Amino acid sequence: MEGNWIVSGSTLSTRSGAEKSDVYVSKLLVGGEHLWTTLVSTPQNDTTATGMTVGDDGSVYVMTGSSGGSYLTRVGSCGKEEWSIGLGEDVGSWGDAYMTYCRDKVYASWTDTRNRSWLVQVGVNGSVYWTRLLGMEEGFVRGAVCDQAGA
Repeated sequence: MEGNWIVSGSTLSTRSGAEKSDVYVSKLLVGGEHLWTTLVSTPQNDTTATGMTVGDDGSVYVMTGSSGGSYLTRVGSCGKEEWSIGLGEDVGSWGDAYMTYCRDKVYASWTDTRNRSWLVQVGVNGSVYWTRLLGMEEGFVRGAVCDQAGA
């Protein structure tokens, strides 16, 4: 059996000197051997992991939500945080983001705290190519995939 396990979640941390909720990303071998764990944080104290996908090179893209907005962070295959970008609309600490990786682009979709659905396309370098508001208010995103034609 080949491959690795990538896990993300939220934990209490005192990394910045005060106790706050940070997101962790951990990589384990398929047999359970721990390879690395990285803490990802935003300026807010209530950050939660809301979605995750993995790129072709093993980099992990994790979306986080907090009272201050949503962020997308790239963690390299060796566990180093490479970049983090604000996406503006808050996925909320209760929400989920649905993410997929396709042809060197990351797609994240989520419903914000005002029940509006969003889709964003981001390059592997952190460049936001576009952001779309989908549908009307009171809509909820429940998935995002890339078809065979790519993006």
